[in-house]
Amino acid sequence: SDIKIILEKIKSVTTFASLKNLINSLEIKNFIGLFDEKGIQKPFENILKKKIIKKILSQPSNNLNQREKGLKDLFFRSLNYTLELLGKNINDWVNYIDKAFSVHSNFDFNDKRFRNQNVFQNSNVVLFIEEIFTLGFIIMQIHNILLERSIGSQWEEFILFNLSDKSAIDFENRGIKWDKLTPQDIEFLSGILLQFLLRKNPSPARLRRVWETTEEFLEDLESRLTSDLLKSIPEKRKKRVVIMMTNSAEPDGKYEWNGINFWKKGNQIKLISSIEVFASAIGKELKNIDEGNIKNFISKAKVVLKSKEGSKTFSIDLSIQNNFDAKLENYEPYFTILSPTPVSWQFIIPAQYVPELIKNVQEEYCKNFKWVYGKLPLHIGVIVQNYKFPLYIGIKALRKMRRDGIKWSKLSREIDAKKFKARQKEAFHYQTPPEKTVLCEDFYSLFERKKGTGKYEVYLYPDEKPVKKVWIDTTQSVSAGDEFIVYPNTFDFEFLDTNARRNDIYYDGENKRYIDIKTMRPYDIEDWKYFENFKEYFSGGDKSSSQLQKLASLIYSKLEDWKDDAESVKKFMISAFRNVLNIKDSNSENEFAKVLGAKNFDEFQNMQPEEFVKKLYMFLDMFEFWHKSLKEA
Repeated sequence: SDIKIILEKIKSVTTFASLKNLINSLEIKNFIGLFDEKGIQKPFENILKKKIIKKILSQPSNNLNQREKGLKDLFFRSLNYTLELLGKNINDWVNYIDKAFSVHSNFDFNDKRFRNQNVFQNSNVVLFIEEIFTLGFIIMQIHNILLERSIGSQWEEFILFNLSDKSAIDFENRGIKWDKLTPQDIEFLSGILLQFLLRKNPSPARLRRVWETTEEFLEDLESRLTSDLLKSIPEKRKKRVVIMMTNSAEPDGKYEWNGINFWKKGNQIKLISSIEVFASAIGKELKNIDEGNIKNFISKAKVVLKSKEGSKTFSIDLSIQNNFDAKLENYEPYFTILSPTPVSWQFIIPAQYVPELIKNVQEEYCKNFKWVYGKLPLHIGVIVQNYKFPLYIGIKALRKMRRDGIKWSKLSREIDAKKFKARQKEAFHYQTPPEKTVLCEDFYSLFERKKGTGKYEVYLYPDEKPVKKVWIDTTQSVSAGDEFIVYPNTFDFEFLDTNARRNDIYYDGENKRYIDIKTMRPYDIEDWKYFENFKEYFSGGDKSSSQLQKLASLIYSKLEDWKDDAESVKKFMISAFRNVLNIKDSNSENEFAKVLGAKNFDEFQNMQPEEFVKKLYMFLDMFEFWHKSLKEA
């Protein structure tokens, strides 16, 4: 490679006389072309102009403008790198020019200035000066890339580990001992240099922009989702009943009537159960309840609220109209626990709106992160709990679902290249015309290949031993058998039917639930379609809740009883699915197979036993989500 040739040339320079053929080197031109145009390329090209180099070297600093002073400083910083390589000082350089090129006897150098400008009439002298600057400038860029970008990080240890002589690079003193580098070292370092050039570490300003734009995405997401959520909830569902007592001596606290809960404070009593449940209990439809008749409905239903403290029971009789007044009060069925940050966002919504939330979040993610889809994983954790449970229980459970202790590398998944390409289509669908013309996919959508070769071979995991290179590529040209490593968006959930259930939320080192029965969680958000298929299938008119519960019971028992015999579990459950669900023809077979992510029933029953067992775990998770948590299947 060009960089390898450059490193070999630097190592070969041992004297002033060996400085040859650097300016016109195609490798060096290509190397400089990899850098920022204004910050690196232009200053380099300007110094090599004869007019500029003559002025900055022959004139005192007070005769130079600010730009020229900067170029002069850059020249001498570069010169020092060359002198350090050769073990020389600036006087050695001046003496060599005097002797090697027989310059005029008045030739002198003082205060970084050639006093005799006639020296620049000698083209050989100018060429030598350009060569020594070019070499130093290249060495300086290599120092900046190799040392400054790796010192104090895992890359420093990685580089030293792979050098033949650990003293060849002195990170503490920012030095490279070129004479100690072997051909193998040069081969290795050329790859690292190219990789560091391509990755281009973000500046603090760029990091701040990434932080702020990610925060803006979540804030915008909060605004959009909560707005859509509130629009989708019926207006009557956003009301609560408030009862105003004329004079109440009963103690404050929770009161109950027919399993419906109220909270009393002072002379006010507020309904804390669902208003639909309350409407049904008083024998009315929700749509018929309004401000004008709510008091009449309550008194006619002979509502008597009761509370128990110790051995005493307190009652509030609402059947007498002159004891109270009643109204409907607006409230927001959503509130934030933790406001959106680039790290997390926690909020509470009615459980029945979670499915729509998951779909909307994925869509908004695709719109905003299209080109880096599969690189910046978004994790959705859902905790479903009864409103009677203490809120802190749910918050603690949600905190455990953050996966803070999981290593970044463990969040990755292997995926078939064609399958991943199909997933990308949804995200790329939101690209705008300018993004197509600048080839954003080539720059931003590079992913590690698990199988197959790609565009670039790089080191990605410097902290792993032994270290090996991996291929990175886009999905533009993939073939059968290719696989990629991606970081998918995921979702996890837990139904807190008991307070102790929060202890089930524990991830192993591979980013999966530790408990066997829940080992499929978290799921890729793309797998959400199977959850939707499950609900649609079991919400059909010919499917009953008892059938679903029977299947779940069979799966639980067989996975426990035959946990070491996946083949027997598979044979039994295929028969059970047919019998319990009354599957008799190919259409009904294929319809059921799609629920568990198979194209057809043949694919489903021909799965390897271990893969089939995973589908059973997914079935149980979908059963728990819809039937236990949301009561919708």
